[in-house]
Amino acid sequence: MSGATASTADGSRTELKKTDKSRAGKKDHWQLQCSPIPLPALGTQRIIQGNGTNVGSIVSLQCPARHKLVGKDLMCVMGSNSTQWVGQTYCQPLSFYEDYGFRVAVLSSIISSGIILLLSVAFITCCLLNCIK
Repeated sequence: MSGATASTADGSRTELKKTDKSRAGKKDHWQLQCSPIPLPALGTQRIIQGNGTNVGSIVSLQCPARHKLVGKDLMCVMGSNSTQWVGQTYCQPLSFYEDYGFRVAVLSSIISSGIILLLSVAFITCCLLNCIK
């Protein structure tokens, strides 16, 4: 994949993190986490659920202007013996035709709105002239 379409979930591995709960009167325990997702080449990551590495965390991607999102959210899940990110998402530049078609549609809407306004003014003017006669 090129840099512009690189996936945000290029790899996965299990990481055991020991958290110290002794200050709160609880025993130490091990917590399963996915490896942190590398920053995407395009777009911005948003953590939807969890802290971004715990099992059950959901991460989404927002694409910049003139780019489209390919794929859906990423989720950290527990596999048979390790954690992994499920899903693939990346930003892809809009093709010329996708961007061009949108611009043509907007321009056509503006022009047709102008024509409708002009014809409405002409009709009202004719009606007012007939009323005066």
